[in-house]
Amino acid sequence: MKMDDFFNQGLRYSFELKNDKATKAFSSYLKENPQSSPAFLNRGNCYFQEGFYDKAVEDYDNALLLNPNNAEIYKIRAWVLYFKDWANTHGNHLSVLGIINHAIKVASEQNLKEAFLDFEKALQISNDNAFAFYQRGLLYAQIGDHIKAIKDLTESMRLAPNIVGVYYDRGNLYQQQSLYDRAIDDYTLAIGLYPQFTEAMYNRGIAFLQKGNYESATVDLNAVLEIKPDDSDAKNTLQKLNHLKR
Repeated sequence: MKMDDFFNQGLRYSFELKNDKATKAFSSYLKENPQSSPAFLNRGNCYFQEGFYDKAVEDYDNALLLNPNNAEIYKIRAWVLYFKDWANTHGNHLSVLGIINHAIKVASEQNLKEAFLDFEKALQISNDNAFAFYQRGLLYAQIGDHIKAIKDLTESMRLAPNIVGVYYDRGNLYQQQSLYDRAIDDYTLAIGLYPQFTEAMYNRGIAFLQKGNYESATVDLNAVLEIKPDDSDAKNTLQKLNHLKR
């Protein structure tokens, strides 16, 4: 079997929640491709779904060493650390995690009714799980119900105040509603938790731009380019911004 076949096989198994087979496939791939950040990330996801939190964190750490500016890795790593702590006081953590994983899977297949039922079931078992509120909030956002989405993300923040992705995603929802001051506040909190978070810097720059605060927008866009010099979105927006400032 070709090495790429192991990677693709791992992706297929992980989507089917056959995590034992997926981790074996990704491990086979990593033996020949030890510099593959995506392979570490995807194997880490499988470990997370099975409740092997320490193994997941180790894989995410390796993924970040290879790709330190990937905010998605940092975001999911934060959730694994949360779940690891949460599991210490919740003996049913694997049951809740399994239901949430199933909800995410069926949502990706556009079976939204079943996904919402799964989230309701998970929260009936344990109504203090920030990850369940977060994922349900993202699903509400997907169907355009921003009010319920923001409510769930806010509850997730209350339960887990140090998860960078929640602030970023709520900031995006505020931005979509032209609530720029609230969006800026959330992006600022996200950047405080993860100073290399270029997506939050860029979006905050756009929010400043929408408010007419060109100087602050310029600072944020330049900060993105310091970390990612080839970021085309930041380059193009900065070019337009410089034209507006003339």
